[in-house]
Amino acid sequence: MQHPLYVEHYCLFVPETSPYADKPSVTWTEAAQEPLCLLTPNMQNRRIVDRAFAVANAHPSPRLETNSIMNLLASVRSTSKCLVVHEDAQFAGFGAEIAAAILSAAFFDLDAPIERVAAPRVPVPFSADLMPGVVPDVAQIKAAMDRLLRL
Repeated sequence: MQHPLYVEHYCLFVPETSPYADKPSVTWTEAAQEPLCLLTPNMQNRRIVDRAFAVANAHPSPRLETNSIMNLLASVRSTSKCLVVHEDAQFAGFGAEIAAAILSAAFFDLDAPIERVAAPRVPVPFSADLMPGVVPDVAQIKAAMDRLLRL
């Protein structure tokens, strides 16, 4: 009997006014029509996403591609907001390092505190069935986005 060790989930975050805002899922073709922020093409997760777009015969035009702090800073400076989402522990996780780097370089460009969504301060379970209780979900990310946009 085989069990997957991990299932990758992809999320498309859109404004509440988007026609996709209330849909439980979108196609890769629909996602390709949105202004996307993606990793650079040389990164493994980007290659996985690009394969999914290719299978759907979809051709996205990313608004932002980055694997560097400089590009992230440019995005923060243009929006005055920052949300860091990752699956590592929030306390002393790599997201804290990203937030610290952004804060030290773009403090005066921010008009709100940096929001962070990450795993809680609990041991990481070995059971795949327990992972949803640790890994941030779409509802948590949306709530953080909403809080950030209200500031």
